[in-house]
Amino acid sequence: MKACPSCAENIQDAAGRSQTQPRGRLKMEIPADAVIWPEPRKVPLTQLNPLMKRFAFLILGLALVEPSCGGNDTPTSPSTSSTAQIGGVWTGSTTLTAVNGGECVGALLQPAIGSVDQVTIAVTQNGGSATATVTSQGSGTSCSYVGTVGSSTFAFNATSCQVSSILGITCTNGAMRDMVLVADSFTGNVSGNTSNGTAASTWNVRVAGTATGVGILTSNSTFSVNR
Repeated sequence: MKACPSCAENIQDAAGRSQTQPRGRLKMEIPADAVIWPEPRKVPLTQLNPLMKRFAFLILGLALVEPSCGGNDTPTSPSTSSTAQIGGVWTGSTTLTAVNGGECVGALLQPAIGSVDQVTIAVTQNGGSATATVTSQGSGTSCSYVGTVGSSTFAFNATSCQVSSILGITCTNGAMRDMVLVADSFTGNVSGNTSNGTAASTWNVRVAGTATGVGILTSNSTFSVNR
């Protein structure tokens, strides 16, 4: 999505000072009351979800995806012998495969389908439980997750993300929209030092500068990583 150099709009920063911002560009901020990293980062739209979406974080995925495995693959108290060992640092890529809904924002993101981002996943495991930090190498942003591990599968849900909102999106019809991340998760299979899976994310789309919702956007991604 290219910005029009001659098209600009006036906005105000947190101190009420007037600024000029090119149309077609995104201003990403983190809500003041959010319990996440304190500094917002400005990142190109196509570099938002880490194992993501977020859009390639890059948008990775959420609608809270349910694990694709059976109940026996994610036991509550598994024995060491039946639990895959996924601790360590994994690197690889994620590909945005679908964007659905999202009112006018969804149409803007259709060209991003097929975008590829390089990701790093750092996993700390304790039996059948694990935590993970997924970082997008393209944007430098990250999300933290908690999850469960089965005999050959795993499932993680996000607890916090460095970029949780995208503000001031200009749609093709001139409407201004904000996007707020609702949830993000990923599931996958592991075999030795290779892992593949899917991720999903859900965003609320609002009239810019308000809490008025106009749509829900979901995105899906696939990933392939090695340790």
